[in-house]
Amino acid sequence: MGQPTDFTSHRSARVWKSQGGWYAHAHVPENDHVDPGSWPVFAARMAPAEPFPGAAFFHTGQKSPVIAAMHRRLVAEDCDRYRPGDAIDVWEIDDVNSYAAWQRKLGLSGRDADGTPGKPSWDRLRVPHLA
Repeated sequence: MGQPTDFTSHRSARVWKSQGGWYAHAHVPENDHVDPGSWPVFAARMAPAEPFPGAAFFHTGQKSPVIAAMHRRLVAEDCDRYRPGDAIDVWEIDDVNSYAAWQRKLGLSGRDADGTPGKPSWDRLRVPHLA
C-alpha cells in the first residue's frame, strides 16, 4: 500500500488479498487503530503552524513564501491541482483549485469550498511556520 503518508487508516481487504508487498500493521484489515504514520507528516503535525494571514492575503499575484509552504502542504495532502510550471510562491488559479480540493477533502461544500482559505481549513492544513 506504499509508504505511510498520514494518520488515517488505509485498510483495504481487497488490496490485502490481491497485492503482495510490505504492509504496516495499520494496513492489516483486522487492525482497529493506526500508528503515527510517516515521520515527516508526524513532525509537521507537531511543529508550529503558520498563523492564518487572513482571507484578503490570498489574491491573484500575491507572492510569498507562505504561499509556497501552503503549496507544498496541499501537494502532501493529495490536493495537487497544480499544472507544470506553476509558480509555487504566487497565488494563482491553481492555488484556488488546489485549496478547494483541500476544502472538499475536509467535507466542506458550496461557498465553504470555493478555494479561498478560511481560518478553520487553514488551521487544519498545518502550514509549517516560517520563523
